[in-house]
Amino acid sequence: MKIFFSSIPKAEEFPLKSYRVDFSLDRLRLGVDNIRCDVHLSDDFRKATGAFIFSLVCRHAEVEIYLYSDRKSNWRQEVVEFKQVCIDVLLDALNLAKREREIQIDLMAQAALVKFFTEELEKQFLKMLDQIRHLIFQKEKSFKDAHAALQLKEELAAVSKNRRHILIQSGKELFGHLIEVQTSELKSIRESNFGVEHLLPDDFFSGPLLYTKEPDDFFMMEHYVLLGNRFEDPHRYDPLVSLIHGLMEQLASRDSVPSPGNNAPAKPSLGPEIQAWMLQVDNIGLLMNWFETSEHLKQQVQDGASPEDLRALKSRIGNQKRCLNFFYREFRGKGLIPRIAAIFEMKSICHQYCPPLAPQLVLQYLIDQKGRRLVHDRIERLQKITGEAVSLKPLRKMADRILLISRKKRERYLVEFLTRLLTYHRDRTNQQTIQNVMERINLTLDEKTIQLSRANRSLYEFLLPHEQRLEEKQIINHVIVKADVRGSTDITLQMKETGLNPASYFSLNFFDPISNILPRYGAGKVFIEGDALILSIFEREESPRGWYAVARACGLSLNTIFIVRNYNQRNKTYHLPPIEIGIGISFNNAPPTFLFDAEKPIMISSAINLADRMSSCSKRIREHIKNRSAPFNLYVFQPASDQGTAFPDDQILRYNVNGIELSVEGFEKLAREIDLKLISCRVPEIQEDEIRLYTGIFPTATRQYQRLIIREDDILEVSPDTLKPIQSTGRKYYEVCTHPGLYRYLKEYA
Repeated sequence: MKIFFSSIPKAEEFPLKSYRVDFSLDRLRLGVDNIRCDVHLSDDFRKATGAFIFSLVCRHAEVEIYLYSDRKSNWRQEVVEFKQVCIDVLLDALNLAKREREIQIDLMAQAALVKFFTEELEKQFLKMLDQIRHLIFQKEKSFKDAHAALQLKEELAAVSKNRRHILIQSGKELFGHLIEVQTSELKSIRESNFGVEHLLPDDFFSGPLLYTKEPDDFFMMEHYVLLGNRFEDPHRYDPLVSLIHGLMEQLASRDSVPSPGNNAPAKPSLGPEIQAWMLQVDNIGLLMNWFETSEHLKQQVQDGASPEDLRALKSRIGNQKRCLNFFYREFRGKGLIPRIAAIFEMKSICHQYCPPLAPQLVLQYLIDQKGRRLVHDRIERLQKITGEAVSLKPLRKMADRILLISRKKRERYLVEFLTRLLTYHRDRTNQQTIQNVMERINLTLDEKTIQLSRANRSLYEFLLPHEQRLEEKQIINHVIVKADVRGSTDITLQMKETGLNPASYFSLNFFDPISNILPRYGAGKVFIEGDALILSIFEREESPRGWYAVARACGLSLNTIFIVRNYNQRNKTYHLPPIEIGIGISFNNAPPTFLFDAEKPIMISSAINLADRMSSCSKRIREHIKNRSAPFNLYVFQPASDQGTAFPDDQILRYNVNGIELSVEGFEKLAREIDLKLISCRVPEIQEDEIRLYTGIFPTATRQYQRLIIREDDILEVSPDTLKPIQSTGRKYYEVCTHPGLYRYLKEYA
């Protein structure tokens, strides 16, 4: 395919992604110094983490044999225990953030842990050196241990020399464990509470810049890419970032510049959008990596992909080639292409010359005649001092080979260079962001400061579970779930006539299996009647870990329906009568009232009456709907009155057969508990009309995650006689959906 230099693709031809981080503490209370936020991390967490980091540093310094000779270490178990205390402290912060409805509290806790970890790495390294020195002192006092003391001194010198490497490797492992905790244990609960768009990116804490203070050339070569240090170096960070920004701006703004005399309003600056594209490292591959796309095309051809898919891939390859050619031409014009090729080629030989040379000198030798003379003179001086000969022949061969590198390989190097450079750009930007946040945090240990800040309600404390106050908190609100069995009297008579036991039938098929799942949702029984089960879920003050009462009631109701369905399928085989139920879920934003019969509490709540009405099913409506193959299990109608006024709520007509109705107050509370996404869709396998759905996930009491789908629909006004719809009342009702087709649809939609 022929490529013209003027053929620059447009940014909109690529599915570019944006990378944005909203990390601020501007809404949080300031501490006693009126400058920073006071944070007190659990004392036991600090002790446990300090001990873990000490062990970690000793492992990477390889001095465990000296400092832990009398202890059997189970490192795997230590890692598990460390992760658990991290989870517990961050969960406490999440609970506080949920209680105060402020995500910045959770962000502050994450930054506080990073600040503590970075400080503790240095502290525990120095502690390790002190312990080695103390051990040397102890052995020097004994003549028998003189050799061991000498060996320890050599070990101490080696550890001190490798300090930077040890701290980097220790930090890499330490933050790796933190990332695992963040992504595997806490990501779902954060998404459930605050929505995925408010979470920090998964790679936010993965940058090695977090645990090194002054990255040198060796660090940059290992983790990113070698960049220039001198003002005259064209491969310095700032000019490169500015160059890439300008080139991407050309991609984005092509054909968008207004012509002279055009009075159209000026378009907003592209700067923030370009910056967001540059921070999303994957965009480099999307824009230029036609090598990878070509391999994907070959695989798709082998797999028999459709002609449309193959054409799309070929079009993408063409756009990527044009974009890469555009960048290559601009970088070549700046004299950067030979340098980039040399930067990657020299990695295989750098260890032979560094030390005594610095990586920048090796690079200069490979690309510049002046640099070759400089390196040659330095090597000669070193040979005179040390007497050791250093051959420059491998470097000369590499310099000659770099001149012969093919255009295609140079293009590959450019794509790799840009990817690594923008990875560094992203990590550096994130490091600056979190550094600014950490400067706003006062990790206070002083007891007077803690007491003063606590007294002024400005202290943020993140504790372990056993450090929390153990007394039971007061109930602040409650949810009632009523499951009403349809036709229980008829089922009982039918079974007795055939000599069967209806009591055991209801117990084994309904009451017992539902009782077994109550702990999963933190629910308790209010009372049981022959044809109904009434359950409650309480929320208590200062216990945001359990503030999912409505979500858990919906999850419990879903499982109740599934249990009944499964037992009905089995019972059909044995010609046993099916069980049909209706469920109502009501929320009351106040504690219930309790009376006592002897020592047995009796709950009184208006929520019970509402749940009772919502779980009911009108016989007239059932007869009207049952033969119409209705796609849903719940419909709510309001009969019209002759006077033009609505009937009272207790005369609302419901069709609820194996359905779940959630009260309006309950839905509003659910929207505060979890992040609900609104989706208006058409699912032909269910119904042709548009369906209005809300969906989100929530944690059960056993810390598993379950998806909810809530259907919102209008309450229609119907004729009292014919039940034909007249008009919408403007009121809504909410069904907790159980239709498997909806869950399949949303899974594909997501």
